[in-house]
Amino acid sequence: LAINEIQATQSNPLPLANSVSAGTILTVTVTDSNQGIVTTHLVSGSDTTTDSSGNSDGFVIDWSKGGSVSFISNGLDNWRY
Repeated sequence: LAINEIQATQSNPLPLANSVSAGTILTVTVTDSNQGIVTTHLVSGSDTTTDSSGNSDGFVIDWSKGGSVSFISNGLDNWRY
């Protein structure tokens, strides 16, 4: 098990964006052996999230294969990937 490796379908709250420095990156990894799971990454407090499609209510990731996703904090109120 590696740091931040997820092995099963689960929800994972992100820390408050203002609790970390701007530019802090959180990388989540799912190995090929755990493919097919779904993870939900929800914000804390009044934070928001932004993905490449402009969605802003948390990140839901369907891991059809293994891989990694990195989230980055703006240090104030937002996580994006």
